[in-house]
Amino acid sequence: FLFFPSRRTRFSFTDQYWKSKDPVRILQNVSVLLPRSPFRENAMRGSFEIQATPLTAFEVSYGNAVTTFGQTDPFQARILDNVTHGVSFTASRMITRRQRVSATYSFFKVAPINRAKPNDDAVDTKRELEHPVQTLSMGYQVSLSPSMYLSFNGGMSTLDNGKSYVFGILGNRRLGVFWLGAGYSRSASFGIEPGVPNALPNGLAPANYIDQILFRLSGQPTQRIGLQVETNATHNVSQKVAGPNHSLIARARVDYRWTDRTVTFASVETYQAPWNDHIKAPLSRNRFIVGLEFSLSDERERRINRLNRDEDYVALTEHARRRRTPDPE
Repeated sequence: FLFFPSRRTRFSFTDQYWKSKDPVRILQNVSVLLPRSPFRENAMRGSFEIQATPLTAFEVSYGNAVTTFGQTDPFQARILDNVTHGVSFTASRMITRRQRVSATYSFFKVAPINRAKPNDDAVDTKRELEHPVQTLSMGYQVSLSPSMYLSFNGGMSTLDNGKSYVFGILGNRRLGVFWLGAGYSRSASFGIEPGVPNALPNGLAPANYIDQILFRLSGQPTQRIGLQVETNATHNVSQKVAGPNHSLIARARVDYRWTDRTVTFASVETYQAPWNDHIKAPLSRNRFIVGLEFSLSDERERRINRLNRDEDYVALTEHARRRRTPDPE
């Protein structure tokens, strides 16, 4: 749901429900490679944005996610079932035509669904994230040229056992008809990612600090063909939730546009972890998908109608129609 109370304000609300026996496909989080098991999540998010001036904007967001994972096990007591709720505040300002600064403060808490009660017939267990988690970050984006831009962010995050710094850098460069991006970050798995100013928590994501390397390639060799390649590799730098570990997600997708509304695609994905803390064993999985995607609105409607959010939720082409001549640099 998207509503514009005035020309300078915007209100949005989304509710998403997922159910799968393979949570890795749903979460797409390189720091949370879970084994196959029943997974459900209902996530609600709302945000309100106000454009105070042509150069300054403020946004407040609230998120709530209810997550269940795994079979009922009397020994584990479904320890991964939880409710996550949080709020974030973001302020951004354009300081020049090519530079933007932003600041984000987020506050959230994770609580188990089945809470222990006094005198319960169960062993008392200390759960992670019993206290609220707070993150404060600053961001800076600069466009060095029409074909190159950089993003920087950094700040501090507090967990149960103290504070830690977070930071990230992401660069994008256009090479012919392709965009090449690469980045490095140290962050909490629920928090800031390279180039993303704000991310409220995913219900199941652990608050573990990770070093992440990102590589991305996207472009259109022809007007009808689109290509996307993305690789995420991480290394845990904190043992707050899980022990030290490495993990990798790699994806590649090729799509062919038949019309403005219809696209066929083929994608390949791989998930690799030499050691998975949930199953106490290595995790290796590959996936190949061929499919057809259809949109109820054409490209022109998606571009000129500010109320249309179709392309945010339906990956029609993963790219806009390529122009016949490249943009001038």
